[in-house]
Amino acid sequence: MSGLEIAGVVLGALPLIISALEHYAEGINTTKRYWKYKAELRALILQIKTERGIFVNTLEQLLTGIVRIEQMANFVASAGGQLWQEAHFDSKLRNRLKGSYEIYVENMKGIEMALRKMMKKLGLDPDGKPQFTDPSLFKQEYKRLKFSISKAEHSEQINDLRSFNQALARLTKQCLDLEPARALKTHNCPNFKAFRSYAKNLFEILRSGFSCTGGCQGDHAVKLRLENRTEVTKNDDDVSENTHFRVVFMHTLHTHWREAEIRCILDESPCLSPSLNVQSSQKQDLCVAFEKFQQSQDTCMGYLLDSMQRKHGIYPLTETHGCNQQQWVAYSLRQILTGPEDTHKRLTQHDKLRIALDLSSSMLQLYKTPWLEENWSDNDVYFLQKPGAKMVAMYEHPYVYRRLTPLITIAPTQVQQTRYRVIRNQSLYSLGILLIELWYGTSIEQLQMPVDLDCQGTPGVTWCTAERLVENELEFEAGIRYADAVRRCVRCDFDRSDMSLENEEFLQAVFQGVVIPLEMTLKQFSGQLS
Repeated sequence: MSGLEIAGVVLGALPLIISALEHYAEGINTTKRYWKYKAELRALILQIKTERGIFVNTLEQLLTGIVRIEQMANFVASAGGQLWQEAHFDSKLRNRLKGSYEIYVENMKGIEMALRKMMKKLGLDPDGKPQFTDPSLFKQEYKRLKFSISKAEHSEQINDLRSFNQALARLTKQCLDLEPARALKTHNCPNFKAFRSYAKNLFEILRSGFSCTGGCQGDHAVKLRLENRTEVTKNDDDVSENTHFRVVFMHTLHTHWREAEIRCILDESPCLSPSLNVQSSQKQDLCVAFEKFQQSQDTCMGYLLDSMQRKHGIYPLTETHGCNQQQWVAYSLRQILTGPEDTHKRLTQHDKLRIALDLSSSMLQLYKTPWLEENWSDNDVYFLQKPGAKMVAMYEHPYVYRRLTPLITIAPTQVQQTRYRVIRNQSLYSLGILLIELWYGTSIEQLQMPVDLDCQGTPGVTWCTAERLVENELEFEAGIRYADAVRRCVRCDFDRSDMSLENEEFLQAVFQGVVIPLEMTLKQFSGQLS
């Protein structure tokens, strides 16, 4: 049998043994002579139930991503059934465990052998059931079958069960912990420093592009689409050439929105539209340019120059059929988490995992840029609903919102830095809170419990709530990889002294410890990872 088939046999045998012991316990209640075994049987039943609970938890951790989350309950319930015999499941399990697969199989066989011995000592029939159904017949059947009901008679098997079970739990945790590092061998860290430089330039050229020589009133604003960018580039020019930013332009006094893509235009390669004369298409005022622009497919309406005289082409996107851009609606993540469900589509598990990946990668791309405050929150993350577009598209990508006005930066005081020293990187901590809110589908305030209010000497109630969830609950709710990513964000747990994301080693550690596990969790949920 394959390793997964043996696991199915074990999972099916444990309830049979528990049921048999409970049946014998009922029989003992009818015969005073054997009452001395009542306490021993209760203890034995509890021990086996405990080991079964540990075994099921370990198995679910091991199978997450191999078996889809929504199918896990049915998979476990059909222990030993046809699904457990399908070769592709065991193949994925073998790939996950790597060189530990044979060790896993041997430990699983050890549990199976211990359970078989117990079933034999309990006098069960070939189907794993007691050979009598009436508990009142316990006395005579006990004399006839001579099955073992003393705890001492099963001590060897219980010890074996516990030992092999603990070994499987440790082996599973180690393999899952190593997955991000193994994945990193084929996933080099993107050039986030270059992404940040490009993002800063983008903000500055957009702000300068809305000089509004036409005298329009009010402020211009922009929403930047957040994406998981994993391209590995050798230099900054490669990032500029290959990175396209999607933005939505808005005005504070009217509702007409314009969506566009910003692409770098290299001097040696003309703008993608052959009809564009790059030398005569610099735009000084985007407000006027949009009013005059006639939409056509994949047309560059002009370019903006950055401080290094590099050209950034602006490609307005064609409106979706039936979609009036004046009716677009933006919801903050806070509104989605706390508002009534009838106003927007509910977040699915797949939505949550995809958004978590976009947020974590984007935090590394936008760290210390005008696009993202260090103390960012669910009020800074937006989703766009376009009438005429499918509702499922609303959560494809999150956005951040910025007014194109001069920025005012307020440096934290020394008092704040001392008091909140436990929060060693504010941007990462804020990401951790967002990942918690995403998973539970509600705000961090709504997750608070009375015990969290006892927060004297800590950064506050939110920190206490996050610590409690990371320490006690999240791993069982979201799985070990997602929980570990959140823990590393909240506690800044990367075994580094310099915890600035401008430090290359720390940046690499965050990419490996947060982005990669979230990416793997999403791929496993989607069935893309074997």
